[in-house]
Amino acid sequence: HGGLSVAGIELLAKPTYLFVPPWQLVSALLAQPLRVASAWASPEIASYKAGKPGCWEDHFATPLEVQVATSGAWSGSAFSLRGGGGADANAAKLAHSLGGGTCVFGDLDQTGSYAQNCWWGQNRRGGLFFVVEDQVLHASLEALLNGTTAPYGTQELAEVAIV
Repeated sequence: HGGLSVAGIELLAKPTYLFVPPWQLVSALLAQPLRVASAWASPEIASYKAGKPGCWEDHFATPLEVQVATSGAWSGSAFSLRGGGGADANAAKLAHSLGGGTCVFGDLDQTGSYAQNCWWGQNRRGGLFFVVEDQVLHASLEALLNGTTAPYGTQELAEVAIV
């Protein structure tokens, strides 16, 4: 294999005072839909189609779809991407774009709140995300995260929470 052919790495930062769902923020900043593995545990943020969360800052673009991967596979062995304790728990914090060649590695989970109690979980934490454009790495992440997906939340609940 020829090694990583990275044209550049972009760094995104989420400050602690920005009470928004972490991976929706990444989707909005990149203007790309994402499939995320992020130690999904309570309080869970479901998968969502494109739309503005109830926990959102109006000066940001609307996030696109964010799928939460709850299982994956490596060399034919399936594994969990859920957080928590136990032998099958996982602390992954990575994503790939749904199309294109974007790969993201971060230090925040998709836990907290999408629409209410915006200070819960990872919404209140600061963190970093490293963005890499690389087709070979992207293909590997697609294969790794090819498993089950967390249920989708409803946009109607988020819109009620904004009012």
